[in-house]
Amino acid sequence: FLRIKNGESEFDTSYHFSIKTQTIPGVTNNESDYMYQKIYMGNGELICYLNIPGDASNPVDYVNDKTAQPFKVNIYNKTFEKLDLGPTPNWSSCLVKYDEYVVFGMAASEGPGYYLYHVPTDSVMGKKVSTSGNPFRIFKF
Repeated sequence: FLRIKNGESEFDTSYHFSIKTQTIPGVTNNESDYMYQKIYMGNGELICYLNIPGDASNPVDYVNDKTAQPFKVNIYNKTFEKLDLGPTPNWSSCLVKYDEYVVFGMAASEGPGYYLYHVPTDSVMGKKVSTSGNPFRIFKF
């Protein structure tokens, strides 16, 4: 992450936040190498999927490996909080903000479908809609 301060037009050289150099609590090898979909929630927090390379098979099976893990990230404090949702294959990972919720589309161990996270109470509400195939896109309209 880089930032441009409010009212300025140049990157702030005092701020740099790379997920590759951070210790990620609660995941294999405590590391991530990149971020999938993300939603900025305000006040320095975002919800996203982090890729956890330690969860990949060898050789990597891009279809079945569940390496995308839901997280809440605080970009002010440079901290990570693993959400109480299982991992999903990276191609089956989508999310959208809906009122006070974030809806995660994923193929977690509980099965493919859409899972809810309630933002005000910081609580995962689990799978609410099952799907016959793996979700990979969701829109609010």
